[in-house]
Amino acid sequence: QGHHVTHAPPSKPYLTPSRFVIFAIVYFAIWCLAATFYFRHSVRQDAHRDFRTTQRLEWWSGLTMVAFGLTLTYAAFDFLMSLAPHWYSTIFGVYVFAGCAMSGVATLLLIVLGLRSNLPDARFISIETQRDLGRLMFAFVFFWAYIAFSQYMLLWYANVPETASWLVRRGMSTADGYRNSWGWLSLLLLFGHFVIPFLGIMSRHVKSNARWMVYWCVWLLLMQYADLFWIVMPTWYERFSVRLVDIGVLAIVLGLAGWFVVAMTRYCKLIPVGDPRLIESLQRESMY
Repeated sequence: QGHHVTHAPPSKPYLTPSRFVIFAIVYFAIWCLAATFYFRHSVRQDAHRDFRTTQRLEWWSGLTMVAFGLTLTYAAFDFLMSLAPHWYSTIFGVYVFAGCAMSGVATLLLIVLGLRSNLPDARFISIETQRDLGRLMFAFVFFWAYIAFSQYMLLWYANVPETASWLVRRGMSTADGYRNSWGWLSLLLLFGHFVIPFLGIMSRHVKSNARWMVYWCVWLLLMQYADLFWIVMPTWYERFSVRLVDIGVLAIVLGLAGWFVVAMTRYCKLIPVGDPRLIESLQRESMY
């Protein structure tokens, strides 16, 4: 009975255009301020090699993590969960955070591997750095799956029409009359976002192989895009389909992000030569 949804009004005062715009400005302001603060201090650290800069960054890191977690959670509510205003999930912010963290580590690892291949002095990027980022990415693959299953299990077991209908819309029902083509994308996320990469990245030898890690980083970034597509697009399309405008928007966003990163490299060194722990990190070895 998932398509019979009662229209409950409690979220109406929250879902107003003015509040949405104000909160969106606050989210991006906090993110931009945090990124600018850490970027400028990192550049200053390379120039002056002052350990107090490192201590200042460490002191602010805890507060920044809390601010990022809160703003990302509410941004997930506003930008994604509000597409279905009668649906709610208290764990949705953690679900989005897990995907963002995994894709962020995958992007960072791709950049690190690219620097190792193209920098004339690649000794500053050790194989241990590659393995550590691979382990972190592997951990967030499992964490995403854990949160995704927790959300699915609690929503489906409760069987509340306002929440179960969101899953039914995305093809996560095998009942007659409720199947749709979005179910194939749900299966792709199950195996492509968790089972296959979990088994593929587990080995230490894979995390030590640059080519394999490039493959898995690209794979997981594609799966993260599929996850966001699965969250957003069933609101607009009853059947699974990828349209030209979807590919165009993705290409524009990736192009702007890539251009911005390349432009910023003109104002800073690609290696944190002023980091007081750089030499120590290069000498570290691990057994796993």
